Amino acid sequence: MANQTTGPGRSRGRFEFCGVFILFFMRLAIGLGFSILMLWLIVRPHKPRYYVDYASLSQLNITEKIPNSRMEFNVTVRNPNGKMGIYYHKMDWNVYYEDQRIGSSYLPPFYQHRKNTTFLHPVVTGHENLISRKKPEKFFSGSIGDDSEIA
Repeated sequence: MANQTTGPGRSRGRFEFCGVFILFFMRLAIGLGFSILMLWLIVRPHKPRYYVDYASLSQLNITEKIPNSRMEFNVTVRNPNGKMGIYYHKMDWNVYYEDQRIGSSYLPPFYQHRKNTTFLHPVVTGHENLISRKKPEKFFSGSIGDDSEIA
């Protein structure tokens, strides 16, 4: 009588198990990929758009040992998403002049509904490093970053 634990039948069983295992994970990956594609096609998420409409610098005093300034901005934030709102945890506003931060402020958390335009009026006060007495040519150039969550 032949031993059942050895022979070609046992090794074929291992290959069948590996094949089923690999086939299962391939189908799972394809199914997840298809689900993510369908979700993206339905929702079509877009990044919010930011526009600085107005910027002013007032109360600039650089003669004191501790300089101070006040900068006001009118910012329009547009949520172009038709099916989801955005929750902003916080918005930090930093004003830089030649890689030197001269003022900062923040806005409290808020929710922006879908297809909505929100108008913000951040006021940035600066009591930080002394800016040089050079002519401020690039004073209001910069970028806006956000810490937001799609809701």
